[in-house]
Amino acid sequence: MGADYVYDVRRMIDLAGGDLASKRQARTRFLRNYAHRVEPYDAAKHLDDCRALLEQWRNHQDGQHALGPDADTGALKRHKESVATDLCLRTATELGLAGMVVYVKSAESAPGTPPVELPDWSLQGFTFGEKLGSDQASITIEKTDLGIKGLAQFIFSEFCQRDWADRPFVNVGDDWGIETLAWTKMSYRPVKLLQKYVLRRTAAVTAVVVPAAAPRPRLAASHPGAQPMFDFVAPEVSPRSPATGAFVVREARRDDLDAAVALERTCFGEGGFSLTKRQLQYLYRRPTAVFMVAEQSGRVVGEGVALVRKHKSRQNSSSLSGRIYSVAVDPCCRGQGVGEALVRALCDALGDRGVRRIYLEVETNNSAALHLYERLGFKQTDTLADYYGPGRPAVHMLFESAAPVSVG
Repeated sequence: MGADYVYDVRRMIDLAGGDLASKRQARTRFLRNYAHRVEPYDAAKHLDDCRALLEQWRNHQDGQHALGPDADTGALKRHKESVATDLCLRTATELGLAGMVVYVKSAESAPGTPPVELPDWSLQGFTFGEKLGSDQASITIEKTDLGIKGLAQFIFSEFCQRDWADRPFVNVGDDWGIETLAWTKMSYRPVKLLQKYVLRRTAAVTAVVVPAAAPRPRLAASHPGAQPMFDFVAPEVSPRSPATGAFVVREARRDDLDAAVALERTCFGEGGFSLTKRQLQYLYRRPTAVFMVAEQSGRVVGEGVALVRKHKSRQNSSSLSGRIYSVAVDPCCRGQGVGEALVRALCDALGDRGVRRIYLEVETNNSAALHLYERLGFKQTDTLADYYGPGRPAVHMLFESAAPVSVG
């Protein structure tokens, strides 16, 4: 979002210095030419007059900007602000806001002649604010009759004097992205621009799909009664992630290899623990390998590799196991469930091939990965000293499916 403009309260009260001379002169002009009085806001007394001024302000602004390039956008913003301002006028006490109104009785006349007397006092300005943190005041609303010269400078300075003199800073909000408003706010010489942000919870992923060339059973056709190792349920997207949009887990293609190599290097470095391009090319071609990637907005943000192993049992028949070799996720996309989706997809693919036991190794200090694998049903079976180098042990883990699966 645009930054909030923050000013020194004492300077806004005194309007001292050459850079604020025009503001000081405008305030002096108002004080010289207009009879006025200031009152704390009271909804029972001031609501109707403030609403009338609000409507006058909005009509004036709509007329001024009716033909501009941003006419529709500006009108919508003014409508929203009018709704919010009216709510403020009705509920200022409940909201804990401080408010001030200015009545004016005489109007400016030609130079050298007495001011023109108005028939009665009329409310020509109002403003609201509140304490913000320990050192700021926040002025949230200020509306004046723009035809009364110097009133805007007077009401701002007077409000700081009456209500916020005990605070070092006053925050007057952003500039709506409007160039003229930005120029006006900069002309008061802010001491800082306070950057602000909108935090939005990213929508939950509603579908994570593993596309295939043709429908196929979850497990090998020779075992029609077998069940999938996991129910593949899409995880929720974490609000901490800067990335947006659903991701898709699919089988890797040849043109994914460069992205997979980059992920290996990013996540595991180049000290011998990341898979090289030659290794990934070999695994891509190997029929006993499972090679999956996660794609988001056309970009590969995760990759996972597993292998099927064939073993001879004591009864001289063959059985299968699987081993997850690698799971890597782009650091910018962690916390979205990409890693979990990849592990689930690898396990389901291994299960499709008749695997009932899946092994993997993970470094003991990788608590996030350990927690994920344990949550998915992997059990720690052993600790492997110096597996990732001196002083870097690994945990050996095993998952066993509920339904035994073997092939002859």
